Amino acid sequence: MPTARRIWDLLLQEETSLEIKGYITGEKSEEIFEKLQKQAVRYGHNLFLELKNQYEDYLQKEREKGQYAFQIRRQAIMRVGLPAVRQHRLSELEREEKEWALRLQQKEKILPELRAIIIIYIEGA
Repeated sequence: MPTARRIWDLLLQEETSLEIKGYITGEKSEEIFEKLQKQAVRYGHNLFLELKNQYEDYLQKEREKGQYAFQIRRQAIMRVGLPAVRQHRLSELEREEKEWALRLQQKEKILPELRAIIIIYIEGA
């Protein structure tokens, strides 16, 4: 990882001492890509699981905060106003809560994506 970051930083510099000596194409490039893809998936699996768990914890906290907020708003509506006004406000609150729940449900869909940006072979000096 540190080497990959160093190479990436060098590539992003305007003035770099890196020299491109050639390209690999065809079947050989496909074989190399498949091999590296498998290694990246194996290496990234634990990282993905860790990020997924952190994201799920975040969503759980958001769910709890949202449910609490809707509960408080519902209690406030029940204390104030005429019955018809309360009913109207409660129905609006129910609509908002359903929309919020749908947005949260969309956020729960996790789809990992691994995309090669660049594949570089580096020869020793």
